[in-house]
Amino acid sequence: MIIIGFSLLLALICGWLNRGSLLNLEKVKFKSVLFFIVGLLLQIPLRFGLPVDDYFPNYLLGNQLYILSLFLILFTILMNIRLHGFKFLALGASMNFLAITANGGKMPISYKAVEIAGMMRDFEIAIEGGGWIHFTISKPGETLFPFLGDIIPLPLGNYFSRVISPGDILIALGIFLFIFYSMRKTFTTT
Repeated sequence: MIIIGFSLLLALICGWLNRGSLLNLEKVKFKSVLFFIVGLLLQIPLRFGLPVDDYFPNYLLGNQLYILSLFLILFTILMNIRLHGFKFLALGASMNFLAITANGGKMPISYKAVEIAGMMRDFEIAIEGGGWIHFTISKPGETLFPFLGDIIPLPLGNYFSRVISPGDILIALGIFLFIFYSMRKTFTTT
């Protein structure tokens, strides 16, 4: 996601400008990291177009696997809520999780926002080619929680244009705060 990349870069720059150090990040104590890693690993076949049925039993295919992976990632975030920025991360991830699970494992996306972002050609190609399998077009009366879906267009030019959700903004803010404060924080050893 472009917004998360921008958030990371901005946090690093602001952290360095405030005499922070990346070395401080290695001193942060995370809980339940294994759940996060498993959540990310479960998404690999889904994100890169690998034949999912070669890796997972039929009852875990597709959208159910995606929901499980998101749950594991959200669980890890909640277990680390004490860290700077993780309240925003938790709220944003919960909003996205609610929108995705309520719509059968697919994030609702606004057709109008795709159009405003200048992504119609990419969108049509992806739909025809079976891409964007974890998205569904928001339809009045059919889509649950459409306001939590990808409704915010970012018309940033050819490669960088995106449509994001309100949850994505909170996730990016949480990541910024976590990196920035962790870089600046002085850790004590006991």
